[in-house]
Amino acid sequence: MRLAFRWRTRKLAPITVSSTSNNAYERWRNLVADMIESLRARMPSLVEFKVRDKRVNFSMFDFKKRSGTEHYQLSLLNCWLLLLVQTLTLALFVSELTTWMMALIALSIIWQVARIHAAKQKQRQGKIEATPRLIVALFALTGAGIIIVNGQSLGLLLSMVHLICFAYAIKAFEIRKRSDFYQLILIGLFLHACALIFAQNIWFAAIVMSLVVLNFALLFRVFAASIAVPIAYRETGKLLLLSIPLAAALFVFFPRLSPFWQVPLANTAKTGLGSDVRPGDIAKLALSDELAFRVEFTGDSPSISKMYWRAMTMPFYNGQSWSRTQNNQAPRYLLAEPNFQIAANDTESYSYQIMVEQSNQHWLFALDTALAPSNDARQLADFSLINNQPLTKTKSYQVVSYPNAIREPEMSQVFQRFYTRLPADVSPKLQALGQELAGRYTNKQALINHVLAQYREQEYFYTLTPPLLANNSLDQFYFDTRSGFCEHYASSFAFLMRAAGIPARLVTGYLGGERNERGNYFAIYQYDAHAWTEVWLPELGWVTIDPTSAVSPDRVSDNMADALREQRINLAGAFSWEAFSSAQWLAKIRMQIEAIDYQWNRLVLSYTVEKQSRFLKELLGSGSFWKSTAIIIAVFLSMFVLLWLRGFYQQPRLVKPRWQLQFEALLDKLTARGLKREAHQVPSTLIPAISAQNSEAAILFAKLCTEYDALRYQPFTKDELEAKAKGFIQSCKAFNKHLGKINNRGGALGTVSIVE
Repeated sequence: MRLAFRWRTRKLAPITVSSTSNNAYERWRNLVADMIESLRARMPSLVEFKVRDKRVNFSMFDFKKRSGTEHYQLSLLNCWLLLLVQTLTLALFVSELTTWMMALIALSIIWQVARIHAAKQKQRQGKIEATPRLIVALFALTGAGIIIVNGQSLGLLLSMVHLICFAYAIKAFEIRKRSDFYQLILIGLFLHACALIFAQNIWFAAIVMSLVVLNFALLFRVFAASIAVPIAYRETGKLLLLSIPLAAALFVFFPRLSPFWQVPLANTAKTGLGSDVRPGDIAKLALSDELAFRVEFTGDSPSISKMYWRAMTMPFYNGQSWSRTQNNQAPRYLLAEPNFQIAANDTESYSYQIMVEQSNQHWLFALDTALAPSNDARQLADFSLINNQPLTKTKSYQVVSYPNAIREPEMSQVFQRFYTRLPADVSPKLQALGQELAGRYTNKQALINHVLAQYREQEYFYTLTPPLLANNSLDQFYFDTRSGFCEHYASSFAFLMRAAGIPARLVTGYLGGERNERGNYFAIYQYDAHAWTEVWLPELGWVTIDPTSAVSPDRVSDNMADALREQRINLAGAFSWEAFSSAQWLAKIRMQIEAIDYQWNRLVLSYTVEKQSRFLKELLGSGSFWKSTAIIIAVFLSMFVLLWLRGFYQQPRLVKPRWQLQFEALLDKLTARGLKREAHQVPSTLIPAISAQNSEAAILFAKLCTEYDALRYQPFTKDELEAKAKGFIQSCKAFNKHLGKINNRGGALGTVSIVE
């Protein structure tokens, strides 16, 4: 008998092996079997066996050797899912990416949609044409140009974010190998982590975690398409539940080391108070409902009308704006210790915790007069608080304030002249009025009361839309327009006091807050931004004067939030979100959502090194570091033991499918007829022996081996698997009819020749 093995591409001279050489025969038979099995493993469905005149031919049809240059294809559904995950991931960075980069990314997404849609229209079974290299090069050069042009203004961190987002967007153009798809998934997961640099609230974190799940779902769908998805998700959910205790233990007990580096953020603009203020600036903030900070009092809290949250003290006036520095240089006197006195019998104080949102600025907020909250913050000589590093994330700090403290009871003549200094030839009419009042009133308190009475009795108006002033002229505001927001009145009052010889300065911050009954805290928003004035009086020190209270008493009353809501609704429109959100039922839902987010910030985001040390000392006492280390090790060991026990007691029962049992029974019958194979040999090694007994049976058995390998190793869908299994069982039954013609108990197989 001659065994012919034919390659489609070439033919070699036949090699004849005599049956008299049993060792050589066994060796060549095993070689042929190994070659057949190797080919079947590569492309089992494309191997066909034929027998002609006792010659067995193995033909390979349309076989493409798998190599590194093979073009990897995703199905249409997986392409749509990948595009969805990409779009949602990149949407996390909408507020961080420049307009040009967003436009380029949007164009790349549109290009991908067009490619997928074209493949669907052509009905090419999900095969998507590769993007031309010229198009890829144009996208790459354009993106690189955008990053280079904007790199200096963006800073290092945002430039890297732009680069990664852009690479993530166009990487889908070049999915040529399976590894390219894996790289795309990994870049997406890295971007999810990067997104948490810019926002950490609970709802944003939930969105990010949802996208992480989508990424893994897509990876699972591509990697194990033939496995039942519900079962896999159930097992994944079990592992996730098992990982929660470990993650919680690591979060609470693992040492939280301070970072050895500082994230290089650019000067990203954030809604909030600026380092200088001019007429109209704070009026713009009144239209923003962005959260500034939250306050939780321990014990009693002051009335809302007394909640003046100091941010910055501004002593410099250049004729157009007030600022806290001159030529971007802070005065040296600010570095001195603040000078204030607390009476011995003064027991009124407020203790509270402030949780300030990211602002990319240094200043903190507190009621007067506050003590320095922590080591990483300090109190300046003007009683404002600053953080040592910019607030690039939510920060929590504890403050104690003494409202009756006398701030700077004594002031030198040098500083009195400093706080009464005015630019020459600026608002001359207001300067002349101040000098006239100084000559008329010898009592400074009487002068102050007179000016406040003027605001109250004359026709001054408090409005969010004040008329524009030429060169921010205070003369024009005070004598002509008489309409303005808090900064107009505070600025004109401070200017008038200085003109009258009374030391004065402008203070910016926030006034009041909205009480959240669900969370038992006060929320202060950007529309609560406010400006007021401080004047210095002998023996009284710095005294807070709010001229806005003379013009609009509702602005500084306990219902001040309602005082400006109507104006904001009028500006935004009757069908705006501002008008819709004023509904009582919606306000309750909003407060509940914000209360949940507050607890997330308080318990998770604010769990700093100091809080961890304090918690561990309270829980474990002395030697908390070693005890916490022991707890971590114990938790790790417990988790490993639980996983081992779970695997030991819940060993998956290997329930073989019916088609596999049918084939194994058939092999047992062949063994009973003398056709044995070693444990390491595949069933197809029996083909030559069967062919020696019955060529028709050899054809059927070769077909069975091919179908068996396909059922074992090819990724069929559920419906395809059922159909293939049903046909395989019928083939096994057909082969059983030929078993009676096979009997190799004699062991003679004859001469075998191999043609390659």
